[in-house]
Amino acid sequence: MVGQVYATLRLPDGFWSRPDVGDALSTRDFGALFRLVGKYAGASQTKIAIAVEMTQSQVSTIMAGGRRVSAIDVAERALDGLNAPDHARVALGLAPRTLPGASTQGRVHSVRPTPDTGSGDLWEPATEGDVDRRDVLRLGGAAMAGAASAWQTAGLAEVARALTPYAAFASTAAADLEPASLRTLELSVAHLKREYQACHYSSVLARLPAVLDGVQRYSMSVSGNVPAGVHRLAAEAYQVAGSVMLKLGDLGLAAFAADRSIEAAVRSQDPLALAASARIVTHSLMQGGHAARAKEIAEQAALRLAAEMREPSAEEISVYGALLLRGAVAAAMDENRGEALRLLDESDEAAGRLGRDDNAYWTAFGPTNVAQHRVHVAMLLGDAGTAVDFARRIEVRQIPIAERKAALFIDTAGALLQWRKHEQAYHALRTAADLAPEEVRTRSSVRSLVGELASQAPRSLRQRAREFAEQVGVEV
Repeated sequence: MVGQVYATLRLPDGFWSRPDVGDALSTRDFGALFRLVGKYAGASQTKIAIAVEMTQSQVSTIMAGGRRVSAIDVAERALDGLNAPDHARVALGLAPRTLPGASTQGRVHSVRPTPDTGSGDLWEPATEGDVDRRDVLRLGGAAMAGAASAWQTAGLAEVARALTPYAAFASTAAADLEPASLRTLELSVAHLKREYQACHYSSVLARLPAVLDGVQRYSMSVSGNVPAGVHRLAAEAYQVAGSVMLKLGDLGLAAFAADRSIEAAVRSQDPLALAASARIVTHSLMQGGHAARAKEIAEQAALRLAAEMREPSAEEISVYGALLLRGAVAAAMDENRGEALRLLDESDEAAGRLGRDDNAYWTAFGPTNVAQHRVHVAMLLGDAGTAVDFARRIEVRQIPIAERKAALFIDTAGALLQWRKHEQAYHALRTAADLAPEEVRTRSSVRSLVGELASQAPRSLRQRAREFAEQVGVEV
């Protein structure tokens, strides 16, 4: 039916690549998506309703913001009706149509996250019974495990090219191509940051090379001195590149990106940009096993920023506090308990000055973020019970960013495994996978955690743990 009526609704070329459409997909805002379909395709609510197999009144309610589409089958039907390409499906959190060989045999237990209630165990099994595995696989997560290597390999190759734009080795000069406007580049970088915080790493990887190319072309197109704002934007673009490279486990490209971010930030002469770029440098060093140097840079960068602050803005306080948190984590990785706790306390003071949970300068900094880092640091120091106790005090509904929310469940799962509470660790990891499928599927440290659970699980849990490991592509 959908195929027959879809001819009456034709979306213009490039519709699914528009930044505003990408924003609607990344936030799963079907109201915004339907409004954009109406705007760019000239489609009435009735025409949209026919395409997505809804009633006109349902479409009207969704477009007016009176209802959100949360059911997986409804989301799939809507995107199928609009003939969305695979990259749009992935941006929304659905598996691509071209997924090779995903099994739909067997059953898995559903998980209901319960921390929003503020009481009781953080995770517990759902009482609704089992659900078909295909229902779980539809929502992007483990279903893409088989396809992950393909999109990662191609995407990483393009990022490698974009991070090494050496004119002497280039077959096509970047200056020969028409540069995008600075405003377009600013919107593109902001979109990448939103996608990253939503854990849509495949989407970031797909868009990142073009953005890096665009920043490079714009810089080359400016005659005379390059404005400081261009260097600042370049620093931010390389920060995103470094962050997603770390998520995908490519430490070499992460180091390239971190170094380029620092270089651009220095040229911008913007203390805030330099401090923000120092964050990705410290993270890259930590992941590479250089925790002591990472802690040193994080603390030095925080002190330098503090010296520049006269009447601190929310952005300055947030970047300062986020640097202290990076330093605390680095100290914990270096098994320096005293320094880790001191830096946590100092970041707590900064969060108190800020007075709220915020996402200024894309830091997600605030009192709740500091509390999350207490969980992470306690887990790194081997204080499993302390980590879980800290986690239970956090109101998960106060964490609006998917990446941070998933991190809480992943850190607590690690602590629960240290504590040999396998059942709760399983539910924590399953909840993280439900919240942010790509965070679990792509990060090697999380995949190792899943593998550890599956190999250590008691007999009562073993089958479910191994099925979960299979879904995220972990061999046991």
